[in-house]
Amino acid sequence: MLRRVWFLPIRLSTMLRDLPVSIIKKYPKIEKVAREAAGKIPLSRRLGQKFWRWYSFFDLSEHWSVEQLQAYQMDCLRTLLRDLRRTSPYYRQLLLGVDIDRLDSQRQFSLMVPAMTRLEFRSNYLGILSRIRRTKDFERCGTSGTTGNALQFYHSRKDGVREWAAICHQWKRVGYLPAESRRAEFRGLTSPDKLVDVFPDKNMIRCSILHLKAQHIPLYADAIRKHGIDFYHGYPSALSLLAREICASGVVFPQPKAILLASEMVYGWQLDRIREAFPQSKLFAHYGCAERTILSGWCEHRQEYHVMPQYSLVEIDSETSEIIGTNLFNPINGFVRYRMTDTVLELSQ
Repeated sequence: MLRRVWFLPIRLSTMLRDLPVSIIKKYPKIEKVAREAAGKIPLSRRLGQKFWRWYSFFDLSEHWSVEQLQAYQMDCLRTLLRDLRRTSPYYRQLLLGVDIDRLDSQRQFSLMVPAMTRLEFRSNYLGILSRIRRTKDFERCGTSGTTGNALQFYHSRKDGVREWAAICHQWKRVGYLPAESRRAEFRGLTSPDKLVDVFPDKNMIRCSILHLKAQHIPLYADAIRKHGIDFYHGYPSALSLLAREICASGVVFPQPKAILLASEMVYGWQLDRIREAFPQSKLFAHYGCAERTILSGWCEHRQEYHVMPQYSLVEIDSETSEIIGTNLFNPINGFVRYRMTDTVLELSQ
């Protein structure tokens, strides 16, 4: 009987994830019931064995030698390319003549396989897509289109576990514990007519970034205290606005253990403003993308980005400083030597 009690909330949470957005919007009570049911059990169990295996792997492999990391990348790369050549018409043609089994270095890879632009991905989308994958195993994703070149693509549903484990691994540097920590998000949108959404299944609340005026600040402070929040996570622009209103109004606002910055470029003046409002809090930023071709973050010692080599394979164009990333875990619509359009200003060894 105990096993069924644990299983039901987990199943409800999975069902919620798989429901179409239109259903959730039409029947918001379904979402609320599922989240409350899932929230009845410890998050450590809800995260699942696959999450903890990836989380442990990232911790372990962080101490590998350069040679070990490169060998792991090449092993993953060869597996990916074999799969793509077998299932994707586009990559079957692209990889003609490439001796995948003998690929043993990033330099050899970059010489044998051409880089792909975002426009090329869009133009060849149907040919890139795997022919043998089951659509029920897909998770539809996309880029925001802020550059005017929005993309639609797929990830494996199972890959979300790896993604979250990698992010939590980075946040661990400032004390974030995935099964225990509670965060307030200042990113994304809340439900209509609500300033704060509560997600008991994620140990999280979301505060509306559309309401960051002086009159809203005490309400956010009360919600953060009520739910025992100890980390803030959000856009640097939103958190700097929050900090500005806190300083201007003089409201006593809870000091988190750390502030986790994401999804935007971080400017020095934003950091100064956030530090003024939260002098006791650590600051951490990470850089990633919806295509999952790169993940990097600050370390606990310096505010410089460090790429996670276990997550993807990253190159820097020696002429343009453009980031070129390969998602080592997406055989559905491969991002192989994918040009990010983002550039690196300075590269340190």
